[in-house]
Amino acid sequence: MYYYIVYSSITFATGIKNKFRYDRERISVIHTPAGISDAGCSYSIRVRRLEKAMEIIKASEEYGVTVKGLFKQ
Repeated sequence: MYYYIVYSSITFATGIKNKFRYDRERISVIHTPAGISDAGCSYSIRVRRLEKAMEIIKASEEYGVTVKGLFKQ
């Protein structure tokens, strides 16, 4: 199971991912999978743990980056 934090651009997703580059947990930036979000062309950060997803969302808010959604698949 994965959690997807959806952003409107690859720039936002990559910028936030880079804030966590020294974490031991694998964090990936991918195209948002079809069927997960109706956000259109978007990018997501993919993680395995809900706790990490919430940490990333909090960091996004602190840096003024809008999160378009959080989805579990």
